[in-house]
Amino acid sequence: MDRTRIGIRIARRVRRRQIRRKNKMQAIFKRRFAKKGPTGTTTFIIDCNKPAEDGVIDTAEFVKYLQSKIKVKGKAGMLGKHVVLTVKKQNIIEVKVQLPFRKSYLKYLTKKYFKKLQIRDWLRPVATNKKTYQLRYYNIHEDEDEDEVEDDEDEDEKEEVEKETKKEKVDEKVDEKVDEKVDEKVDEQEKDNQMQEEKQDEVEKQDEKKDDENQEK
Repeated sequence: MDRTRIGIRIARRVRRRQIRRKNKMQAIFKRRFAKKGPTGTTTFIIDCNKPAEDGVIDTAEFVKYLQSKIKVKGKAGMLGKHVVLTVKKQNIIEVKVQLPFRKSYLKYLTKKYFKKLQIRDWLRPVATNKKTYQLRYYNIHEDEDEDEVEDDEDEDEKEEVEKETKKEKVDEKVDEKVDEKVDEKVDEQEKDNQMQEEKQDEVEKQDEKKDDENQEK
C-alpha cells in the first residue's frame, strides 16, 4: 500500500470521527440545555423574609440584580415577557417563567449576589420544595439535618451527567467498532483494486506480446 492510499485512508477516518463527534456534541447540547427544566408557565419562589427583616439584604435591589443577570436566549437582562419578577408580601420574590428554566439557575445567581455583598459565608439559599428557595443563615446544629435533604434538581442533574458519561463511553466503543468495520471494507476494496490492476497489467503485457509477434511476422 503506497503513502497516498494511507493518507487518504487516514483522512477519511479523521473526517468520519469529526462528523460523529459534531453530531454527538449537538445531541448533548440539546439534552442539557434545549430541553432542560419544565416547559410552559412556571412559578418559582425566593423567600427573603429573614435577612430582609434584619436589613442584611434589600429585596428590591436583589430583584434588580436578578433582572440584569438572568439570560434569555443567551442575552442577559432581555427578559421581556419570558421572565417576570415581582415582590410579594413578606419579602417574597415570585419568578414567573414561560420558557424552559431550571430552579438551580436562581440558586447560582443568588450565590453570586451574596458574593458581591460579601455575605456568602453566613447566608445561603436552601431548597424547601421543588419550586422554592428560602434564604437562611448558616447554623452548625441545623446544617447536619438540612444537608441530608438535597435539592431535587441538583440530584437530577447529577444523574443526567452520569447517564451522559455512560452513553459517551458506549458511543466511543461503537465508534471504534465502526472504524474497524470501515477499515476492513477499505482493505477489501484496496485488495480488489490491486487485483484488477494486476489483471489489467497482465492483459496489457499479453497484448504487447501479440503486437511484438505480429511485427516479427
